[in-house]
Amino acid sequence: MKKFFAIALAAQLAGACGYMDNGRYSAERSEKSYRQAMDDYAAGRIDAALANFESAVKSNPGNASARFQTAVLLQDAKNDYLGAICFYRGFLAVAPDSDKAVIARERMAYCEKLLRSEIAKAEAAESVAGVELKDAKDALEKANAENASLSKRLAETEGKLSTAERELEKLRSILKRIGDEDEDAAPAKPAAAAQTNEPDDASAPRQPVKIANVEETEDEVKPNPEAIALFEEEEREEAAAQSNEPTALPADRERSAVKLTDIGRRFGDPKPQDAGREALSNETVRENGMRTYVVQEGETLSSIALKFYGRKKAWPRIQDANRTTISSDGSVKAGQTIVIP
Repeated sequence: MKKFFAIALAAQLAGACGYMDNGRYSAERSEKSYRQAMDDYAAGRIDAALANFESAVKSNPGNASARFQTAVLLQDAKNDYLGAICFYRGFLAVAPDSDKAVIARERMAYCEKLLRSEIAKAEAAESVAGVELKDAKDALEKANAENASLSKRLAETEGKLSTAERELEKLRSILKRIGDEDEDAAPAKPAAAAQTNEPDDASAPRQPVKIANVEETEDEVKPNPEAIALFEEEEREEAAAQSNEPTALPADRERSAVKLTDIGRRFGDPKPQDAGREALSNETVRENGMRTYVVQEGETLSSIALKFYGRKKAWPRIQDANRTTISSDGSVKAGQTIVIP
């Protein structure tokens, strides 16, 4: 029985205390700013509600209800965990024994946990941002270095191009000057210079003046019909000798020799000062049925063959008849006596 009365007394005391707390909170909640804040909150005007709750705290720092409601809005509506923690601590400072003190401590602990998580995330993000920032700085420095290198190479290329353009302009000037000199060249050399075979350029090597060969001029001399007849007769004799036919009589040979002498005198050197060639018959004698001839100054086997046979190409016949006196190269000397076959 006594125990029952003790419990009833405690309940009455607790109810008295709750009544006193309710009376305190009723007075706080009857303030104009608090009521306006609640109306804004009910209408969904969170920012206006926060502003009015903060105004109520400023006007009455001991208004625990306004502190608690401000902390709840900052935590749930704004995710401002640091601000919520501050207002929860303020609430516990003015109403540590309130029935909402336990709730305030639990919510404050949860806000601290969330705040630490956000701080860790921020630090990690800051670290990543720092790495990214460093990478960006390195990339920028590399790009700047490459840009500087490209600028240098571009400047070098422009310098080379400018030098090449100057060299090209010099070449064009030289070519133009050469063209102008060709147009202003001296006229052709006079006819007299052309006749003397003088070269246009004094520095050019002089070409030797070609002198006509006397023997080549003699090639143009055509034998007369008598000489042609004698050649044909000699060919017939040679053909007859090869076929064992009788040859011409000695009288015919003598007559042929006389004719050859006349031909030789007729085709001799026409120069009047060379009397030896004019008197071919006086220098031609007979020894043992063969003609002999004394070589004159300046004569060769070719010229002697031309005198006797009317053609230069007959000189091997004379050489064959004088193998013991004429050398293998066919050279003869003035005053030498040779046999004319």
